[in-house]
Amino acid sequence: MNFDTLNEYLTAAHVTVMLCRAHADQFDLDQESSSDIEFKISQHISELEDLRHQVLTRNVSNRRAAPSGGGQILPMRLNQAEPGRTPNLPSTM
Repeated sequence: MNFDTLNEYLTAAHVTVMLCRAHADQFDLDQESSSDIEFKISQHISELEDLRHQVLTRNVSNRRAAPSGGGQILPMRLNQAEPGRTPNLPSTM
C-alpha cells in the first residue's frame, strides 16, 4: 500500500467523523444509545491510535534499514471547527 491509498482511506474516515460532528446536536439519543455511541467512539479512537503506532513503528524500522530514504513523519491534524461553526467539508461531487 502506498501513501496515496492510505491517505484516501483516512480522508474518507475524516469526512465521516466531520459529518457526525456537524450534526451532533441533532441526534436524539436515549441513555442506552448514548452509551453505545460512546463505546463505539472509544473503539474508533483506539483503532486510530493503534494504526498510528503501526505506521510510525514501521516507518522507523524502514528508515533504520534504508537510511537514505524517507522524510520526517508528522502527526496528522484534523481540521477542527470552532465552537458553534460547521466545519468545512470537502465536496463529494
